[in-house]
Amino acid sequence: MKVFTIIKKELKEIVVKKAFIIGTLLTPVLIVGMVFLPTYIMGRVAKTEATIKVIDYTGDITSQLKKELEVSNKEKSKKNSPDKDMKNKEMVEGIVTFKIINLNPEGRNLKTLEDELKKEIEEKKIYGYLIIPKDFYKKRAVVFKAKNVANIAVIKSLNSSLRKIATKKLLEKENFPPEKIEELIKGVSISTIKIEKGREKKSSFIGEYLLAVMLVVLIFMVILIYGQTVMRGIVEEKNVRVTEVLLSSVDSFTLFLGKILGVGAAGMLQVLIWALMFFGGYIYFTSFLPAEFKGLSVAPIAYVSFGVFFILGYFLYSTFFAVAGAVSNTDQEAQQFIQPIMILIIIPYLISFSSIQNPENPVVVALSFFPFFTPMLMFVRMAFSSVPIYQFLLSIVILIATTIFMIYISAKIFRIGILSYGKKPTLKELIKWLKVK
Repeated sequence: MKVFTIIKKELKEIVVKKAFIIGTLLTPVLIVGMVFLPTYIMGRVAKTEATIKVIDYTGDITSQLKKELEVSNKEKSKKNSPDKDMKNKEMVEGIVTFKIINLNPEGRNLKTLEDELKKEIEEKKIYGYLIIPKDFYKKRAVVFKAKNVANIAVIKSLNSSLRKIATKKLLEKENFPPEKIEELIKGVSISTIKIEKGREKKSSFIGEYLLAVMLVVLIFMVILIYGQTVMRGIVEEKNVRVTEVLLSSVDSFTLFLGKILGVGAAGMLQVLIWALMFFGGYIYFTSFLPAEFKGLSVAPIAYVSFGVFFILGYFLYSTFFAVAGAVSNTDQEAQQFIQPIMILIIIPYLISFSSIQNPENPVVVALSFFPFFTPMLMFVRMAFSSVPIYQFLLSIVILIATTIFMIYISAKIFRIGILSYGKKPTLKELIKWLKVK
């Protein structure tokens, strides 16, 4: 029962702090802001009016380009369009309204003409200018000059329209009827359908990707933040000699376990509050979100695996942080001890992002059974592929066994390190502590 007293003490010390309350309430707001606010703002401000002058050496491209861009503008400006994918694409890439002005280059020096156009760009009279050479149909190459060439929507629109013009010309040479040409150059719309256990499910990759990434980040953050909370708490109590008082009432293992469980309970309480706030907010704001964020169809087993790996991952790594605190006299010393721990956490965190693209890669599968990588990599596999149930259960068994073993080893170091002061122990001394019965 004494372990529950320690758990209660640690939980109370963390939960009643203003930092915990503010962090609990503010973090979801910041996460939602980082994910959705940029998209919202882009949908409101990513509108460009581009006046472009064209130096057309072919003599017939400018009129066609103007027509193609006008058609494109009309399609994008349709209100209440049922094509949600088009709306979301515009929100991300931006909306451009073009004004194309033809410049006849005959009898004029190109350098002089360009100097005039550059001046107009600097004075913001035009967005930029396009040079179309005589051999455009052969080489399919143009030059576009502007103050801002990073506007994706402008470049994509010009590229798409010019490609259509060149393709039409080629098909006309092959004597294709005009109506057939329009059919041939028409774009393709792709709808994504997820196959899960033989059943079809309409899915959005971006939605699934964002949700899985957020959960991986959550595992990473909680392990890192609360693991270091355990470490700092031990170092602080060790410095003010509170530990000696506690050890007069409980044994070192009870203190060790109570601290890990108490801080872990605070972390899980915070995550639970975040989850309720996130899903409550998601349900409320669904109608305002782009289609890419809707229909988060991650399998239920993925949520189960998140809970399992979140808890086990915390316990596995927190044992290391507890030992780092026990064998250190200051925060600076503790930071040196946790560098190897940080590497063990960061490596699977980084691998998890690339493994989302191919969760069934043999290397990813193999690494997902390595207990220190399991919490993140096996979760990613569960979220993005159909993992055999025996592999899921085997990874849990390995992770639990490793955690129990690490608790046993860490507790042996903790019982001596918690009362050791002065010079920090060497690796040889730590090994000696493990041999003490």
